[in-house]
Amino acid sequence: MSSTMPTGAHATPRLFISHSHEDAAFCLKLVADLRARLGDDAVWYDTSGGQHGLQGGEAWWDQIVAEITARPYFLVVLSPQASASRWVPQEMGIAFRQHVELGKRLLPVRLAEAPRRADWSGIQEFSFAEPRPYEQALAELLQALNVEQAQRVVSPPPSAVPVVQTPQTPQQALLARLAQEAHTAYGRERWSDALDRTDLLIARQAMTPMLWRERASAALTLGDLAAATDAMDRALQTDPDDIETVRLQARILLRQGHAEQAAQTLTLANTLAPLDDAVTRLPLLADLCAALTTLGRWGDLLRRCDDALHLAPQDPAWLRRRLTALMKLDRNDDALAAAQALTRRPAATAADYLTLAQLLRQTDAPLESVRAALDSAWKRAEAAQDAAMQDQIRQVGRELMTPVPEERFPARLATLGFAGRARAGVEWIIPPLCPVPAGQFRLGSDKRRDPQAHPNELQRRTVDLPAFEIGRFPVTVAEYACFLRATQRQQPSDWATQSQRLDHPVVSVSWYDAFDYATWLAERTSESWRLPTEAEWEKAARSDPRDPLSASSERIYPWGDTFDKARCNTSVSGFRTTTPVGWYGPDDPDPRAGRQPGASPCGAEELAGNVWEWLATEFTDNYSKSELTCPRNSIDNRCLRGGAWFLDPQFARAACRNLSQPDVALGSIGFRLARVPGSFH
Repeated sequence: MSSTMPTGAHATPRLFISHSHEDAAFCLKLVADLRARLGDDAVWYDTSGGQHGLQGGEAWWDQIVAEITARPYFLVVLSPQASASRWVPQEMGIAFRQHVELGKRLLPVRLAEAPRRADWSGIQEFSFAEPRPYEQALAELLQALNVEQAQRVVSPPPSAVPVVQTPQTPQQALLARLAQEAHTAYGRERWSDALDRTDLLIARQAMTPMLWRERASAALTLGDLAAATDAMDRALQTDPDDIETVRLQARILLRQGHAEQAAQTLTLANTLAPLDDAVTRLPLLADLCAALTTLGRWGDLLRRCDDALHLAPQDPAWLRRRLTALMKLDRNDDALAAAQALTRRPAATAADYLTLAQLLRQTDAPLESVRAALDSAWKRAEAAQDAAMQDQIRQVGRELMTPVPEERFPARLATLGFAGRARAGVEWIIPPLCPVPAGQFRLGSDKRRDPQAHPNELQRRTVDLPAFEIGRFPVTVAEYACFLRATQRQQPSDWATQSQRLDHPVVSVSWYDAFDYATWLAERTSESWRLPTEAEWEKAARSDPRDPLSASSERIYPWGDTFDKARCNTSVSGFRTTTPVGWYGPDDPDPRAGRQPGASPCGAEELAGNVWEWLATEFTDNYSKSELTCPRNSIDNRCLRGGAWFLDPQFARAACRNLSQPDVALGSIGFRLARVPGSFH
């Protein structure tokens, strides 16, 4: 076996210990105990107190990189101080790459709770955190190192005859330097330098098995499969049973597309490893499972996962691999039980809950159970800011829905971007949205620029708003009808007429009706639907996202400074009633002659004319509450914006303000919705 990577039952491991100097009290005790059992030279521990740069600069860091590379085991003491350290994360990154490429054994020692690196999430940890007894944790660590607890390293008695150290010749010194630099270059990912130095060491016949492995890995990284294969073969000639060399051979075979041979090679490496040596066997089993997954050998994958779980019981990474195998074998009941066990763990991930939701669907579980799993998945994906996972959750959520029949959801609305949803007999419609970026915006009018400005628009104010999404259109009759059917709420007074025009804005609704509709939709979708604030509405109606504090963001109408009756429905349009949503949009399927798009810069339509729109804000003359939402039980006047179909164009201006008591319901008042971005439906 290789002298650099011992694998026998009582071979002495060689460790590099990564730590924060702020954890020195614990680390020095651990180092002393490990050296007492393994020998002083077996443990490399930096005593510079975190001052790498002051202890020799680049040369000192090169020594650390070389020591990490040369030692088969990497132990890191995890704590908040280690996470905040300048050096520990770098050392962990180097070690993890060598774990993947060369099979370095990783030993995370948990001293205190701290953020976890995603790439280390599947590595077995050893907890020394209180209140766990130190000796118990140490015994577990030594067992993983395959070292008997009672084993002690006894120093040989002093020799009666002094040992004379033979000085190095210049040639030996050169070869030693080249070997050290080859390790350092490999550790620092300077692949060409590593190959150059090993080229010379090959010529001088001074290569070691570890250098051959590093050369093979560097060549593999550079895509030189011929050089990688040659180096790996030379390493195997030195020791055909070296576990890490066999593992590297499998990686090269996988790169060459020989998954079956790779699986056979990894099976050999797994057999060579000591039976209960979890630190050695688990990475091998992980590679073997990757090869089996490529081959689609799900039964073998399940068996190997069970082997791993004997070594690392309840390890979540292995439980997830086992769950994948069960699902591929269509053992849905067993898979569901496994997924439920995973999600009962405090550290369950969004992916765990998404898998649970998919399995619940396949086993005909109640839809509310599926929905609960999706909601849990969404919360975790949102907390992790995992946009890709959020998209997957949305897709599964949509698949749970059935479409709304066309007699209640006109095809024209679907053409405009509305989406009908139904579940458990309840229907709802999701409107298309327009994103409005975060940033400052100036409310109000300048009389010199807009002579029609009303007195309550002149106390201008700059607000800084977070990002939000606003409905592209006012809420339609079709949308509101879903709410009425689901809640048995009292219909608007003119509902018989309105219900014949499903693609028109809903009217004759009070502020309380609008508020309750938004709350109901939020409950159905687990999304943050609400009425827009006054500041949000005006920003959506006129702000230029490219320059929100410029004159272009003080446009008088959503499309510009000049009124155009072809872009909105007011008293001069001649309709004498509401027009369908999208009537002045660029994608109406049957545009009429003389009609022009009336959208604002963010893409929202019909913010001028058609219907007044209820807002979430209480009305004040000086905009003092413009960015606030008011509670439902408030009885103060609410803001209205947008003008209406029977009013003159001056009321369709983007800054025009109106007010009303919240219980008023008129045939000229409707509403549109806003939503916090990133919500799930």
